Amino acid sequence: MAIGKKLKELRSEKKLSQETLAKLSEVTKSSISQIENDRLSPSINTLRKIARSLGVRITYFFEDDDKPDYIRIVRRDEHRLLTFDHTSEKWQILASGILGGRIVGVVSTLGPGDMGAESVSVEPGEMKLIYMLEGKAQFIYNDRTYNLEEGDSAYFDGGVPHNWRNTGTTEARALVILTK
Repeated sequence: MAIGKKLKELRSEKKLSQETLAKLSEVTKSSISQIENDRLSPSINTLRKIARSLGVRITYFFEDDDKPDYIRIVRRDEHRLLTFDHTSEKWQILASGILGGRIVGVVSTLGPGDMGAESVSVEPGEMKLIYMLEGKAQFIYNDRTYNLEEGDSAYFDGGVPHNWRNTGTTEARALVILTK
């Protein structure tokens, strides 16, 4: 189900007008309307604000209710793409909602010399695995820096402050698995 349709259904279920949701989430009413009508693909920061206002996790918008909970088949042209404010980082959602929403898989890309989105921390104890598919990056975790190249991985508590910077001259790509 598309993000817009899920948003509209949840907003209606909670008996909120677009205007009320806009005020609660600090997102314009026009943006809410455009997202609900699939005319605007929201950034992760915008979606996070909306999710908080509706009392759901951001992953709610990527879960498919009509499929069994133990398998997700997502075809290459069906992967959702999320963008972030103030960075070139993009997330291609590979799978979400597996095992009751406890696992999310994405391919994250970052332009040369750019820094990732700082706001992608999760709750303490929720783990992340990053596997470098292409490129070179500095991984910053709890104020320490680690150099990662193709084939390297990092597994860590996602609730601890972390980020990454592309140190190469080409786009960096990483497989990111989040577990809850």
